[in-house]
Amino acid sequence: MGMLPAAGEPVVTESLIAPTTARYIRHSEGSALELAPGGRILLIWSRFSDVPGQRGGDDNPATLVQAYSDDGGRTWTAPREMSVGSGRINVMQAGLLCIGDRIFCFFSVRDAKDHAGKYLIESRDGGETWSERRRITPEVGYYTGANDRALRLKSGRILLPCHIRVNMRNGDMSPVMVWSDDAGQTWTTGAPLAHEPQPGEEQQPLKISEPTVIERADGSLLILCRSTMGRLFTAASTDGGAHWTTLAPSTIASKTAPPYMKRISDGRLILLLNPPTPEEIAKNRYVPDVRTTLQLLISRDDGATWSAPFMLAHDGVNGYCYPAVLELRQSKELLIFCSKTPETISSAAYVLLRLPVPSA
Repeated sequence: MGMLPAAGEPVVTESLIAPTTARYIRHSEGSALELAPGGRILLIWSRFSDVPGQRGGDDNPATLVQAYSDDGGRTWTAPREMSVGSGRINVMQAGLLCIGDRIFCFFSVRDAKDHAGKYLIESRDGGETWSERRRITPEVGYYTGANDRALRLKSGRILLPCHIRVNMRNGDMSPVMVWSDDAGQTWTTGAPLAHEPQPGEEQQPLKISEPTVIERADGSLLILCRSTMGRLFTAASTDGGAHWTTLAPSTIASKTAPPYMKRISDGRLILLLNPPTPEEIAKNRYVPDVRTTLQLLISRDDGATWSAPFMLAHDGVNGYCYPAVLELRQSKELLIFCSKTPETISSAAYVLLRLPVPSA
């Protein structure tokens, strides 16, 4: 792996959490929590089993597994398969959120090309035991979304950004919000977000999906979404995610891959993405091929502007995708969990990128 930090940029180190094996061909889409400051870390991710001819793709059998670290992520317990039930296709896309003594784990259960939903389980003992799963999205439809996306707003609302297939004929997708105002007891699903019409979308699918959301200092929300047009799409909400401005292309270039946005403890925002290649830009065609570069950008003004990117990972062969970030406040480090894969949805090891919190 070739890390290319510029002067003043933090040095990134990589370690292996879960290798690809003949039995478990892909590890991806995880989420992590520090159970106490400087203490045990809980990590949950999707583990895919091998099926001849499917290369570890999204339709391989999969479920969630969990592991712990007691030394800041340097070593991990053996993965333990979780009791989350099954889906006719699979279970995937973990997302953790801690509220008081309760840990919520959100995930997707996929049953068919037109039927999937978001589910929730809870733990009150640090993930040792979990409740029975319950569905939080409507019974009809295809609701999924990227890993590690849940957040709690200042109002107390729990918000889970998802996406839905809005046109099964050609595969169009749109973001949709799911939220709870009673600490997870009941859930409301909003309408799919509208977007500005884009050139060519009638001829080929426009997929705006895998949203990431942050709450700004003024209480409004900012969303960034994966798209098939070489740019992240963006919108804003002033009512806790119930209604949004019209999605439009941002100035941020990206491959057809999910962005990941998070606020760190000093108030800055970080954004992780896979930049497009010069060939994609030249041809104006953006495909979810090998995501060989993972970049990090920083915003000091709640996402109005972003720093120049610096490279977290690049080796020219393997891609790095579906990141999740955990900030260790005592050691002042960022732990970035992601898949390392020679193809977008092929076999994938699970790795940890470690770096000091970038200087202000």
